[in-house]
Amino acid sequence: MAFTAADLQMVDDHIAQGERHVTRQLEIIAWLRSRGHPTEMAEQLLAEFKSTLLQHRAHRDVMMRDSEGQPGG
Repeated sequence: MAFTAADLQMVDDHIAQGERHVTRQLEIIAWLRSRGHPTEMAEQLLAEFKSTLLQHRAHRDVMMRDSEGQPGG
């Protein structure tokens, strides 16, 4: 399947957004810990963010491999 530059840009945007979510969630967890609050739910959400980020990166890798096999790719 051929992917356009817009397709690749979209997945790159999703990756960048996912990285921002992970960074922010780490800040939230640190803030909660510093005030003695429970962090279990925040850590579960962080795990989900990290999992989603890995999926986006894997999707980009597949797109890049598929594009390399296409004419002009």
